[in-house]
This record gives sequence, structure tokens and C-alpha cells, in this order.
Amino acid sequence: MRLRFHFLLFLGAVVSALCAPALRADAPPSLQSNLMNPLISLNALFLGEASPDRAKTSYSPDSLSPGFFTKGSGPHDSLQLQEAELSVQSVVDSNFKLNANLTFANDGVSPEEVFATTTSLPEVQVKVGKFKSNFGKLGNIHLHMFPFILPALAYENTIGGEGFNGQGAEASWMTPLPWFLELTGGGFTGKNSADSQALDISGARRDDFAYVAHAKNFFDLGGDATLELGASALSGHTNVGETQRVTGFDLTVKDSPPQNVAGHNWIFQNEWLQKLTGTVKQQGGWYSSLQYRLGFAWWVGARTERTFRIPGDAYSATGTLDSGGNALYAATAGDERRHTLELAWAPGEFTEIRLDASYGDVRANGDTTPDRRILFQFNHTIGTHPAHNF
Repeated sequence: MRLRFHFLLFLGAVVSALCAPALRADAPPSLQSNLMNPLISLNALFLGEASPDRAKTSYSPDSLSPGFFTKGSGPHDSLQLQEAELSVQSVVDSNFKLNANLTFANDGVSPEEVFATTTSLPEVQVKVGKFKSNFGKLGNIHLHMFPFILPALAYENTIGGEGFNGQGAEASWMTPLPWFLELTGGGFTGKNSADSQALDISGARRDDFAYVAHAKNFFDLGGDATLELGASALSGHTNVGETQRVTGFDLTVKDSPPQNVAGHNWIFQNEWLQKLTGTVKQQGGWYSSLQYRLGFAWWVGARTERTFRIPGDAYSATGTLDSGGNALYAATAGDERRHTLELAWAPGEFTEIRLDASYGDVRANGDTTPDRRILFQFNHTIGTHPAHNF
């Protein structure tokens, strides 16, 4: 009797073990996510630089030096951890999922994004928390997914190299029109809403907000080609109450045959941005790039770009004020150009090695300073990394 009992117990355990994988395979997506509890990944970026001439370091509106950049001089050689990003994502319940992206850099650890997203609203998706806003083509892309190693100049000198990152809410609506049209609108706390120094949206009043709007259109061009047209707008108040507006337009054409995994896909991308403070033109810029896939693991790319500053008469007289009430860059014009060639090797989804060579110059107050850079980037990811926007 005891042997029979043990045999039945053993048989039950075997049946349970065999059935468990089938039950998990048939589980709904929310249960699969909770079984991993949560999805976790780590991305590491290592950056090497050998620059014979580096005309600038970064844009800084708090600098009182002439021009719209912080000057650097002479050669610059380095090898460093550019950034490490820890990504955590999980379905909370049938209505929400939660994302968190923590970045580790030389200046410390910071929560780049922590936000909740609705999953059950029909044709509408709402995000609440701290996140990259849906502004422009590159505004909500993470650093390790940039098409080139350096941020686009047009972003760097208008809303920030990594886009507008704020604390607030954003809603996206998929319209019922016969073509793909997504409309997005959001509001963000004005004070400390932007991680970038390129924007002065600090909130002149306690109830001040920054507002973002975005429209994205997709069109089928036939075959395997698609066309994307986008328009973006951002508006907020500076620390002295002036209205600061940023507008942008983007155009992207892709040819990506799904069956052609060996290569010969290409992406032609263009974008224009302009920033206004008050009633005068402050700064703008554009870029145009082409990426071509040579084979299964190899990509080549080229980008040309320019950003400029054209102050008007009113701006020359007053300028934008800093927190101490001092005028920044009064009567200063600037022009910055850059041309970049890139070679990338990506043997799989988790490794990419890139080599970028760029040549440009910075022109301000009648002076021209060359900027030549050679950059190496090693990009590695482990774990289950969620898909990015494209």
C-alpha cells in the first residue's frame, strides 16, 4: 500500500512538471511578464575619443563667454564609460505597466525615466511620471540608440542633446483616419522639467507648465518603402516670464524589406528645429543623414548639419536674462557646422561597435574655430531590453 502511494505521488509530480511549461507558454503576456518579475536589462556605452581640434565642449546658457558654446581648445584624447543604463519594466495589472531607466555616469546616478503607461484605454495611451517627451524624431530615443555617436547639433542647441525630459503626463491618440496619424499632447512641470541647459523653462510662477504637442504621419510608398512626416511644438516660460517656444519638423524615408535580413536597407532622415524667446529669433538648426546597410552586420552612414543664432534688434538690446538678471549673449551671432561619416559593426542585437569621424567649425564674432573628432563607441546590452521607438 505504501509503495503504491509513493508511486502515485511520483507519477503526479512527473505529470505536473511536464504540464508546467505548456501552461507557461500559453499564459497571457501580463502573466509572462510577472513570471520574470520584472524584465531587467543593462546597457553599457564605452566611448573613446581622439580629437586633434575640439572647438567646444557643450552648450551652456549660464556661460557669459561670447557665442552659444563653451569653448574648448587643442587636442582631446580619452577613453571612458560614457553611460550605463539599467532598465526595469513590468506589467502592473490589466491597466498599467511601469518602466524605469536608471543611468550611471561620471556625475553619479540619476532616474532618467520612471513612468507608468496605460494598457487598457481604446486608441489612447497615457504616460505619467518622468520621461522623455515625444518631441521630434530623436527626442525620446535613449543615448545608446542614437543613429550617430554625437547628438544632432539642432537638438544640442535648442532643447538639449538628449531631448526634453520632464515630469508630467502625456497622451497619444491613434486617429481613425485612412492613413496612420498619431497625435500627442502633454503637460510638464515647468520648474526643473528640463535636464538640459539648452532650455530655460524654469517656471516663472508656481503654477507654470511646459506644454508639448506632436503629430506623426506614416505613408506607404509602395514596395518596402515608407514615408514618415512629423511636427512638434514645445512652449514654456523662462525664469523671468518670457515665453520660449521650440518648433520642429521631420521627414524620414525608409526602405526595409522584411525578408532581406542580409542587408541593403537604408534610412534617409531630415529634421529642422527653431527656438524663439519672446518675439525674436534665438536659435535654429537642421540635419540630414543617410544610413545604408552593407550586409548582415555592417552599416555605413553620413550626416551633415548646421545650427545658427541670429539675434534681432530687440534681442541685441536686452538678451535672455540669467537667474541673476544679467543679459546672455546680447548682440551675438553664431554658426556651427559639422559633417560626419560612420562605420558600424553590429553582429547581433546585443553588441554594436561604431567609428565616427567628423569635421566642422564654430563661427562666432568673426572668429572660426575648427572642430575635428574621431570617436569610438562600444555598445553592449545584457538581459531583456524592451523595444525602442523607431
